[in-house]
Amino acid sequence: MQEVVDPRGVACITYNNECAIELEARLASLGVVRGDRAFIGTVHGFALSQVVGPYSRCVPVGLPPNFRVATRPQARAAVEVAFRNSINGADDPHRRWGFASEKRKRDVDRTRPEWRGHNPELANFIEAYETELRRQGLLDFDDMPLLAYRMIKENVWIRDALRARFPVLFVDEYQDLGHALHELVVAPVL
Repeated sequence: MQEVVDPRGVACITYNNECAIELEARLASLGVVRGDRAFIGTVHGFALSQVVGPYSRCVPVGLPPNFRVATRPQARAAVEVAFRNSINGADDPHRRWGFASEKRKRDVDRTRPEWRGHNPELANFIEAYETELRRQGLLDFDDMPLLAYRMIKENVWIRDALRARFPVLFVDEYQDLGHALHELVVAPVL
């Protein structure tokens, strides 16, 4: 905190809530506490509270001002609607969603040819699912880093604002982040 001049701060990000609690305790012993100058939490928490929440009203991401995080039953229902609207097959929509969910987390940059090229049916399923969530004013857990990544990538001013607010970024448990979360972490430094 001595190296980062006020009003700037540091972002200390980790993979899950248990790690965030441990990180917060360790940093508190060094005099760094959560507040205006220090974000200490998960990548999902950072994406939601520092990117999606503050900037979703400024850029078109399809969320209403009063968006909510989908409950598990709401997300499952959206999967079923999306499956009917995009595939309408005889197999279990949730089993198929397992494959779609992996693609969604892996292919974060939808401007790349791989998004549709490797499996257009899954891409349609994912897009139908997200459309159904947005229709209800919802986003799901995986939307948090995905939307934040897209917002940062497509809007240089958001990237600059984050860089100005958090010039120092510490990432704990980096090896556990996964592709989408990795992209979110490296996006602000591009």
